[in-house]
Amino acid sequence: MTASELKILVVRLKAYFQHLKKHPRSLIAKIFGIYSFEGLNENPIHLVLMKNIAACKKEFIERTYDLKGSTFDRAVLNKEYQSFSKSLSKYILKDTDFLLLERFIYVSRESRLNIFN
Repeated sequence: MTASELKILVVRLKAYFQHLKKHPRSLIAKIFGIYSFEGLNENPIHLVLMKNIAACKKEFIERTYDLKGSTFDRAVLNKEYQSFSKSLSKYILKDTDFLLLERFIYVSRESRLNIFN
């Protein structure tokens, strides 16, 4: 993450943890840690370690998306994605790819009830 994204996250951390405390079954990704690494002649690298909410084995995941809620510079595939010879499971796809391939997320009735309760 960029330094400006890190500043925004740090400002919002208290509200984030209060929300998780009040809603322990929240589907918001859990943050395990925020780390910054600095080298001698390099800019710091900032990382957020988050829980993976997909509780299944990698071989059962057809596609993985890194969704940010933006379409600016948020594509891995082009419109001729059928020409990709490799399986899409090899890529971390982005927002525009989701709109091209999926458009919707299926949520089971049980999960919907958990979300709204």
